[in-house]
Amino acid sequence: EKALAAWIGKEDGFVCQSGYAANLGLLQIIADEETPVYLDGLAHMSLWEGARAAKAPSHGFRHNDPAHLERLVRTHGPGVVVVDSVYSTTGALCPLHEIVQVAERHGCMLVVDESHSLGTHGPAGAGLCAELGLTDRVHFITASLAKSFAGRAGFFTAPASMRQYVLISSFPNIFSSSLLPHEIAGLAATLGVIQRSDAARSRLRRNTLRLRGALADAGYPIQHGSEQIIALEAGSEPAAMRLRDELECHGVVGSIFCAPATSRNRAMVRLTLNAALTEAELSHVERAVRQVAATVQPWGWPIARRLGNAPKAGQADQP
Repeated sequence: EKALAAWIGKEDGFVCQSGYAANLGLLQIIADEETPVYLDGLAHMSLWEGARAAKAPSHGFRHNDPAHLERLVRTHGPGVVVVDSVYSTTGALCPLHEIVQVAERHGCMLVVDESHSLGTHGPAGAGLCAELGLTDRVHFITASLAKSFAGRAGFFTAPASMRQYVLISSFPNIFSSSLLPHEIAGLAATLGVIQRSDAARSRLRRNTLRLRGALADAGYPIQHGSEQIIALEAGSEPAAMRLRDELECHGVVGSIFCAPATSRNRAMVRLTLNAALTEAELSHVERAVRQVAATVQPWGWPIARRLGNAPKAGQADQP
């Protein structure tokens, strides 16, 4: 716990059974019936569940819209602002500088879930807050350790003065089992690997830019994200299932997301890139998405119309 906290740039931290438990356990102890919680509309469900466990009044603000957040805070008063650093369905970056400024102007605490940026962003993989120089201005950082750590655990930071309070108040800590010694040993070893993996982070970024470019050229509307998570939002569940099946027929496996993980009629297939993809594998994926585009016609998806995507010449009949 101390090693993870020091890596991120915080005083202290707590390892939990999962990222879900970390988010729920933290929100449950820092909010209450009189503390409003402001959550980005795409914040992970575990964060919403944490606010519910605290019996806090919850207010969702439009995704990545600091101005809407500020209007809500002016209406309902200071509280806890909750965002993801990289959003788990779209791969969109949070405008953290602007969110921090809103929180500071109105005396709010700020919670940032770094599940999809810890390990992949920042110096030695310390996350997006560290990359942007905002660690000291963010009150609490949480993360699932099932992403870049590929483990079975979660983590959240807190001031050292809160340690005893957390241990006797956070429900996942009180009412569930702790991690086992071999799991802790694995996480500790993985931390060392991640800290030494600057070259892998650079490869991941190159892979991300390359595949995002190929998808955009093939007509997929993906400009709502920028990171290693890529959302192919087909719209209806049957359309998303067809997209998944077409990709799998070409040897490309993504994860299907639909309600309640997405809004109704915003079902998607999520592609998640990694640093170990080879030149041959990336070329295969590029060919596959071009071939699948001719069948599923992504330029006709609802999100393409919302984003103003129009098919380029030749896209509608490309091989």
